[in-house]
This record gives sequence, C-alpha cells and structure tokens, in this order.
Amino acid sequence: MPKRSYGGSVRYTCTAGSYRLAAQCDYALLDKIPNVTTPQNTTRAYFLANARLELSPLNAPWTVALWARNVFDRKYDLHHGSFLSNAQIATSGLPRTLGIQGSYAF
Repeated sequence: MPKRSYGGSVRYTCTAGSYRLAAQCDYALLDKIPNVTTPQNTTRAYFLANARLELSPLNAPWTVALWARNVFDRKYDLHHGSFLSNAQIATSGLPRTLGIQGSYAF
C-alpha cells in the first residue's frame, strides 16, 4: 500500500442561454509502493488527472458529456513484482482515454 495518497475534484456549473454547462476535473496522487523483499521492484509514485464537460438543456431529461481520463497521458505502473524469483513483472496503468457519454433520465 502507498504511504500517502491524495485525491480531489472540482466542478463548476453555469447556464448559457437555455443550456446548462458543467466542467469537472479530478485528480489522484499515489505515493510509491515499496517492495520489501526486492527494493528494485518498488512501484513509483504517480499523478493522474481526469476531466469532463457536460451539456444539457434546462428542464430536459438528457445530458451529453465529453470526458478524458489520464489527461496528461502519464506512463505509470499499478504494481511491480517478480514471478519465480527472477522474472520481473509489472501491471501498467491505462493510457489517455477519451469518450463521449449520453444519458437520459426516465
């Protein structure tokens, strides 16, 4: 487990004509994860940021959003370790991911 981890988010919503706009950003900072048996396999600390932009008509049941995860396209590993004593392994984190989302409330 990392010794320290931090996270936070901020969201701003406003109206523009007959639409509601919302912008949201969040982040996570994870400290290194030491490997006590093999120190060279310590997982390095990393910082990730995500963003989201939403648009919806006022008093309407639908919303459309654009989102991005790992905005700065950081290269990071979730875990470092070894297999059968000398085979080094690592679980890589996801690269930048972009998407669009639509929702409808019934």
